[in-house]
Amino acid sequence: MVTSCCKAPLGQAGTGGLTGGWNEGDVAYYTGASHSLSSGDNLTYGDRGEVVGESLVYDGHDDKRVAIKFDGNDNPVACFVASLRPWPPPEELVTPGGDLGEFILALAAYLGQRSSSPEDLPTQEAVDRYLHMYLETVPAERPMIHCTDDRALRQLEDTLPAEGLDLRNPSGTVKRPDLLLALTKPENHGDLHIRLMLKQPEWYQLNAKLVPMVLRSFYGQLWQQNSKVDLRVLTGVSNPQAFFEVSSSQTCQDKGMAPMLTPRENGHSVLISHLDAVSLRRKDLANFFARIANATPRKVDKEQLHQRLDRHGWLALETTGSRIASGLPFYTLMYG
Repeated sequence: MVTSCCKAPLGQAGTGGLTGGWNEGDVAYYTGASHSLSSGDNLTYGDRGEVVGESLVYDGHDDKRVAIKFDGNDNPVACFVASLRPWPPPEELVTPGGDLGEFILALAAYLGQRSSSPEDLPTQEAVDRYLHMYLETVPAERPMIHCTDDRALRQLEDTLPAEGLDLRNPSGTVKRPDLLLALTKPENHGDLHIRLMLKQPEWYQLNAKLVPMVLRSFYGQLWQQNSKVDLRVLTGVSNPQAFFEVSSSQTCQDKGMAPMLTPRENGHSVLISHLDAVSLRRKDLANFFARIANATPRKVDKEQLHQRLDRHGWLALETTGSRIASGLPFYTLMYG
């Protein structure tokens, strides 16, 4: 929740040493969900503002927020530092579950091609190794991003219990094995796609143990400060107004290009699925897992694996989309 009831007058807050390493005068960009505030101001994904001091809401959560005066707004607002970045948020290529969701489907497809039994699973150590090796192939400027939200974070805090939980770097007072166990429960995830994968894995043709294993690997990499992974905690209530299905012309596909879009702007948000762009990402995943397999006696054809990934991706999109986009206007965008 982001509130405009910050009591710090503009320019009157103390300097230096604020929550999250912020200082008064720093430029900050908002990366949470767009919404209107009770003051009449609006808060939009990508908004630029200036840190004006500490949060003084006095609701027990001031240690997780700083006061920001956003351009165009009349009053400073108390923002959770998890929804702030020192640089503008990028336009995005979007698919349900993001990079982590695609890795889960790719790992499942790879395992399915190597074994006829869905019960054959690798060890946790092997999944850790697969993710670490894949991250080594990812460009530094394109980290694997996973999103949750402040509702799920509060749920985690209540479950453990652990007030003021920092998921990026849990303090010593939080037992990480207990936290990892809690992070395999559907109710503790803000990403609906991942939550559905955990709750109803059979809808996605997944072994029920696989998604928890990948989540443990992801958070392990995050807590080891691997710069190739990033966790974003979104704030506010999700309220998309439409669903956009984006595809590219053959010319764009041949050049490996896809349009970058901003899903949240001017107080409005939409759901987006990049059909062709995500297939290119799946091709990278297929090539990676084919290289892994071809170093063993049990080979995997990368083209067949890519086709399998696309089929599983379509199923996942239809399954999740039917639940999060039901009743929304549907649009198709073609870029040439």
